Amino acid sequence: MMNLNLNSVVALTQLAVPHLEKVKGAIVNISSILGQRPNQYFMPYCVAKAAVDMFSKSIAIELGPKGVRVNCVSPTAIRTNFQQASGAGEALEGVLKHLEETIPLRRIATVEDVTNAVLFLASDKSSFITGSNIVVDGGNSLI
Repeated sequence: MMNLNLNSVVALTQLAVPHLEKVKGAIVNISSILGQRPNQYFMPYCVAKAAVDMFSKSIAIELGPKGVRVNCVSPTAIRTNFQQASGAGEALEGVLKHLEETIPLRRIATVEDVTNAVLFLASDKSSFITGSNIVVDGGNSLI
């Protein structure tokens, strides 16, 4: 879980930094609300995503003076083809139905909801934002 969710982010950052310094680029890491909210059934995933959150904040401090911004997007569960292909179909549908009924916005996040946040953080419209984590969860983390 750490290799997939943290070590890959660290390795890719190390590879991208020389170019990003030249172009004053931006990094947007994908985390999860489970990096901020423990869950007994997904403990290794929660730990890995919490590490992505802290890595993003820490590297934002290091790269900021070099003109590189680093931020995170932390979505809640969303419906994707990957989850269906992994065999999580029926169990996942139960989780998504529960979320749809309980989160304040009363709907499931879409891929577009997450990509819109990523596009914003990667754009010049967020030129003074670094070390931040945008939670895309319809208010799920509020309850």
